[in-house]
Amino acid sequence: IHVFPGSTNVGIGTTSPPYQLHVAGPTRLQGRITLDGTANNYIDADSSVIQVKTNNHFQVAKGSNTGLYYNGDSDSIGIGTSTPDEKLNVSGSVRVDDGELYVTRDGSSRKSVRLHQTTDKGAITLQRNGVDNVNISSDQTSQGHTYFNGTGVNVGIGTTSPSYLLEVTGSGIKTTGLIVKGSNG
Repeated sequence: IHVFPGSTNVGIGTTSPPYQLHVAGPTRLQGRITLDGTANNYIDADSSVIQVKTNNHFQVAKGSNTGLYYNGDSDSIGIGTSTPDEKLNVSGSVRVDDGELYVTRDGSSRKSVRLHQTTDKGAITLQRNGVDNVNISSDQTSQGHTYFNGTGVNVGIGTTSPSYLLEVTGSGIKTTGLIVKGSNG
């Protein structure tokens, strides 16, 4: 330890500390580091978790990049933005490898939007009560398909209130045959 007369700087492992406390070399600290003299601003660690507590905001960044930002006022997290306007706000692309992305209400699996992929197709599925009601998928082994499942589900193209199983409103172009089957086949 080097203490220099006439200076308030202390050096450990250095003879010219530029800060009040300068440690050069590997360091181990046991206990809590309190920041800014406030008991609620601290970094604490044990063998399983590193906890950073602040009364305001918290940011992990490199250089001028925003990185990961926690807004204490709105209890929200921004990735790539320091102004998250939802619980999680990502500025940029999001990638999910070897998994699925679910959007549910109140943590329930009853109603959800599911983005998923198998080895040969990707799909967007809308579920209600665990049942796939709408599935839009791309299938590389055959034709892509879209289906609607449910009792009394009417499909509308060009209308928001279809009265029939399939109702098309507006003009369109027919380039191939149209097959309509009823109860008589």
